[in-house]
Amino acid sequence: YLKIAFPREEVDIDSLATQTFPAKDIQYWKDCFHWFLQAITLCENKPLVLKSPTHTGRLGMLSELYPDARFIHLSRHPYSLIPSTIKLWQSLSQVQGLQATSDPAKDEDFVFACFERMYQGYEHGLEAVPNSRLIEVSYEKLT
Repeated sequence: YLKIAFPREEVDIDSLATQTFPAKDIQYWKDCFHWFLQAITLCENKPLVLKSPTHTGRLGMLSELYPDARFIHLSRHPYSLIPSTIKLWQSLSQVQGLQATSDPAKDEDFVFACFERMYQGYEHGLEAVPNSRLIEVSYEKLT
């Protein structure tokens, strides 16, 4: 969210993968996240579905916090995904940003850095998730 508001600023992407979370922040993050999920399910007695791409690199931690959780990893071909994500970041910063938009080359570098970090976390977290609790499917195959 900081990157949306301040598109020209460097932001910390360590929280995109649990193995790069600062050790001092892990328990605090878990407690806040659990509280958040409880708050949004307070009035609803139905399964919660999280679909934020930022959770991709948190697979292991989420599996640890919620051992009965099921995971669906929906992937897209990089030739479609990368340009779409760059365009998304540029449009978010134009509409919601508090600064003039950043350099497009920096947006591209940011997107690549985020995906690299998230997928390192995803690969690292796979060992924590039983095969019976994870489905991987490509967007192209799904559609």
